[in-house]
Amino acid sequence: MLKKAFALFLLSATPAFAAKDCARSFESAARALPAKLARLGYHSVASININNLVVEMAQVAVKGGDQKKIMAANRDGRSNGRATARWEVDANGASISVACAYWGQLPSKDVLSLHEFFGALGYPDQDYRVSVSFWLLAHPVVQARFTEAQKEKIVDFVRTLGGRQQFAGGVVGVGGGGEGMSVLYRIRRLERELDQLNAARTEEERQAALRDIEVAFSSSGTFYVGPI
Repeated sequence: MLKKAFALFLLSATPAFAAKDCARSFESAARALPAKLARLGYHSVASININNLVVEMAQVAVKGGDQKKIMAANRDGRSNGRATARWEVDANGASISVACAYWGQLPSKDVLSLHEFFGALGYPDQDYRVSVSFWLLAHPVVQARFTEAQKEKIVDFVRTLGGRQQFAGGVVGVGGGGEGMSVLYRIRRLERELDQLNAARTEEERQAALRDIEVAFSSSGTFYVGPI
């Protein structure tokens, strides 16, 4: 009898534990890029204070959720709702619901999760412009092979995106999932071009790799920051 009761307890408890693990994984992934930038000595990126960002992120409630429910909530009159996450701001503060089954399958979790936190906290991150900029700035090849002026170009781009929104209650936003595939392709392309830069042995090869990185960084048509 006790064995049966314990088995039933395990069956009922497992989804709750899985949801908590999923939420912790999401939070940990989102903190990765700000932590890297802080270790590199960045106190801020444009108007985004890194320490303040980390403190604010800790105040956002993250919970594991069901993919179908999140997709349905995100549909909002469209044929397909976004599947990975949904952020909301209400009278109780900011929160993010994560589709756990889908989250576990995704690459580039640091960018995708940070994007959701930016949304919940009112930072402008349309087309993942800021989250990808954080990723690029923190990349070891950028730190090793970019000049300080070239790194500042990335910061300048973030500066052009405007100020933060102050949300009242009842604001809802969505992100992640299939609609994030374009940013994943962009990151893969940037990784290839960064590998080429790292392998460059002549100034001609270096300049060619930098031009390719610039093109990859601006490939969405909205990312252009001028020559890196």
